Amino acid sequence: MTDPALEPTPKPPEETVVRWVRRSGTLRLMLLVLSAAIFLGTWVAIINGIERWEGTRTAMYHRGEVTRDLLINARRLMSSDNANSLLLSATLDQSNTRRWTLELRQAESGGSQPGRVCAIISGALIDKWTAMGPVELSPITIELKDPARDSPWLAPLLDTYNDNGWSYEIVKPSASDAKDQP
Repeated sequence: MTDPALEPTPKPPEETVVRWVRRSGTLRLMLLVLSAAIFLGTWVAIINGIERWEGTRTAMYHRGEVTRDLLINARRLMSSDNANSLLLSATLDQSNTRRWTLELRQAESGGSQPGRVCAIISGALIDKWTAMGPVELSPITIELKDPARDSPWLAPLLDTYNDNGWSYEIVKPSASDAKDQP
């Protein structure tokens, strides 16, 4: 029989690993560098997403301002009868950062009061998958309420959109919508 006092007591494996981790400055440094890299990488991704969002939003508002200016100039170039009968109502709402809308209305009572809407032109942003994900501009939507009145201002507008490479879609009223209008 052997004397138990003479046999070395085995150390549990957990104790040696814990002791090694405590003594190892290299492992601590690697964990610190990894944590910093994850934090900074996330921060850079967030900042890039915000910059991409702001750039796209600025382009969206530029489209709205160009459209407004073109409609104002087209109204000036129209004959006095037609020009006085159209009023432009611009809604470039800075609180809503995803959309702009312009309304072209037919004037009533001598050209001073806005009447029914002839056209609504709008642009917006599209989020593909998240708020920080890829952001795109939607096509500019030109919704014609009265297609008979579109000729004086629509051609220069579409020419400018085509020259700039901006996508657009023209929405004309259906037969049932045309019957409902006075």
